[in-house]
Amino acid sequence: MLNSIISIVEEGVVSNFSKVKKVLEYEAVADVISRNSIGNVIIRRGFYYTFGETAENFLKVVTAVLDKAGVRYDVVDSGEVYKRFVGSANIANSSHWYVEIKLKPDTDVHAG
Repeated sequence: MLNSIISIVEEGVVSNFSKVKKVLEYEAVADVISRNSIGNVIIRRGFYYTFGETAENFLKVVTAVLDKAGVRYDVVDSGEVYKRFVGSANIANSSHWYVEIKLKPDTDVHAG
């Protein structure tokens, strides 16, 4: 499956953001992958209980997957947001870990 995604990516059919999103979704790293108003990619994973995981662990997982895929990026910010549980809230309005990255223009995603 990953090779299929990589072949589509190499054909130039999708944008750098779409490449990153496909790789992270395939690896099941994040719950939500979006862009903010200045174009940086925000990667979030929600939690109710941490089970010993931390924002630093999430950052390591995200960067390992992106590095393996050959994504060129700079980490802008990362951390943990803790919010009181509300059943209907989306990930951004719930407790979550996040990593904000700025993609470099020459990002080329490939199989690691």
